[in-house]
Amino acid sequence: MYARRAQRIERSNGLDPAAPTRQKRTVAEPEAAYGPPGSSGEENISVVVAPIQPGFKLESLGTAEQAGRRFLETTVASINANREAKLLAAESRHDDTGQLYYNLEYTVKSPQFFRHNLSVYAARDGLLYTLNAQCPEDKWTTEKDKLTVAAKSFALLR
Repeated sequence: MYARRAQRIERSNGLDPAAPTRQKRTVAEPEAAYGPPGSSGEENISVVVAPIQPGFKLESLGTAEQAGRRFLETTVASINANREAKLLAAESRHDDTGQLYYNLEYTVKSPQFFRHNLSVYAARDGLLYTLNAQCPEDKWTTEKDKLTVAAKSFALLR
């Protein structure tokens, strides 16, 4: 009798564990990140999607160069970060739908690492989309072309 009861419970509830509930994030984490298997993560391409004020537009930050300098000074290499960031290039572009993108190239140096980054930013519908492609500075000459293709191909789809 006990076995029949257990079988009925298993048939009605299944044996699979409940799906995990998604907790609200306190920091912006990558939606997707890709890098060489078994690596430290220092060489990767990631996409972060973070909520922003409804109606926010990249243009409100100024030009791509102004926005890039502000980002590096306030986020990447803030006073307490113990990192030095250098903006190498900044440009804006529009896709066929008129979507604005800011493309940044910069380096970040700390006592633990020295990285080269390409970042692309776009804002739409209350979300900020960021693609970041990075590698150690000493690998930049060999990885530059691949990372540049990835960054330039980043686009928001409808």
